[in-house]
Amino acid sequence: MPDKPAYGALEAQVRALTKEVAILKQNQRDFSVQNDYLNTFHEITLDLLEKRDLNDLLSAILTRVTKIFKTDTGFLYLLDENEGNLVLKFGQGLFAKRIGYRLERGSGLAGKVWQTGEPIVVEDYAKWEGRVPDPYWDRLDLIAGFPIKIQNRTVGVIGVHQTSSGRAVSQHDLDSIKRFSDLASLGLNNATLYEHLENELNERKQTEEALRESEAKFQSISSSMNDALITMDGRGEITYWNETAEKIFGYGKEENMGKDLHRLLVPEKYRDAFDKGFHNFTVTGTGAAIGQTLEMLALHKEGTEVPVELSLSSFQIREQWHTVGTIRDISNRKWAEQEREKLISNLQSALKEVKQLSGLLPICANCKKVRDDKDYWNQIESYIHQRSEAEFSHGICPDCAKERYPEYALYDENKN
Repeated sequence: MPDKPAYGALEAQVRALTKEVAILKQNQRDFSVQNDYLNTFHEITLDLLEKRDLNDLLSAILTRVTKIFKTDTGFLYLLDENEGNLVLKFGQGLFAKRIGYRLERGSGLAGKVWQTGEPIVVEDYAKWEGRVPDPYWDRLDLIAGFPIKIQNRTVGVIGVHQTSSGRAVSQHDLDSIKRFSDLASLGLNNATLYEHLENELNERKQTEEALRESEAKFQSISSSMNDALITMDGRGEITYWNETAEKIFGYGKEENMGKDLHRLLVPEKYRDAFDKGFHNFTVTGTGAAIGQTLEMLALHKEGTEVPVELSLSSFQIREQWHTVGTIRDISNRKWAEQEREKLISNLQSALKEVKQLSGLLPICANCKKVRDDKDYWNQIESYIHQRSEAEFSHGICPDCAKERYPEYALYDENKN
């Protein structure tokens, strides 16, 4: 039977076991804290991945930070870009009653963190020379603040407060708060990027919608035009062709999109001149026809020439000059002009054959002879016959008959 240990040895063993149990309990507590920390860190990371609402995310981060450090007091300030100061967005404990409180750069603990971009720990805030002169905050004891950054720029401050009776804040605690501030920074950065992306997508949608509306209006207007509307790119290829162009030239839209405009519509006798002018246009965006209205001949699909009126303008897309042309079929107008010229010519020919009397005629008061432009006196009937289509027959009026031939009674009303 083994000997019983001495009392002193037994006491030493008890002390050793007690110490070992205490260490194990402390390790268990540390493990529990570390486990809580890891679980919280994991939950917040998942929240980030799930793109939670930014306000909800930041509030959750602050709640979990205060929970881990077994304190009921914490704060989270964010930079107000418009006002140029920090505003308390989320708070617990003393800070919960001061939501919306503002700090200038360098004022108070959060203001100092904003100014320096570095973490700050104050063991007794009421005695700290950098405190805000406000009795409300003099109740604070140990307080720690950490910067929230986006691209090395401080845009917020997160922190916790411990009472003097609370547990001591270890370096591990401070490192943990730093990690949570990094998560808040990541959340803010993601939210900013997401907001920018969302704004960009909304702007793109609005632009696309405006473009669709513009294209619909353009299609409606161009399809109802009485003129052909054709656009050409910097390679001379057709990029737009409206319905009136189909009617004037006989080509459907699908037949000519992407084809060389000059080869399609310009008569061969004019192509060299057009090619030279087009080369200059691709470089300068200008030309003899740009901004002008010209009359010319264009080719129909059947090979006939169509008289048209052409108006050209230019515009630039991605450093390449494009042309838009409105073309009017003036066949009817040309026919009307030709008919008018024919009518004028016929009238002029007819007028040459018509003899007219006009002006002042000098006539003798006695014999009634008329003096011509050569100062010859002519019988009035001869003068008028030479200058008109009139023919004369001779007779005698009643008065002259009575005067010259009374014996004949040529106009005697009683004579049968």
